[in-house]
Amino acid sequence: MLHAIGCVLAPPFEFAGTRPACFFYAFISGIIGFPILFALVLLPLRAGLHRLMPYRTQRIHAIVAGMVRTSRARHH
Repeated sequence: MLHAIGCVLAPPFEFAGTRPACFFYAFISGIIGFPILFALVLLPLRAGLHRLMPYRTQRIHAIVAGMVRTSRARHH
């Protein structure tokens, strides 16, 4: 939802030429994209952290997951 509102408020329009169309396409892409990201990236990352670091706190898991996601984003 925030991405859709951001696309409406701040040009350039990423998805369409008009504000309502941009909102619609950004909103739909967020609804479709997040579950895919969650299932393909975040759940396996969580399972891997629990397997490799079983006795660590959730804060440590969050820090390591953030570092992994940041390093993966820089490579693509």
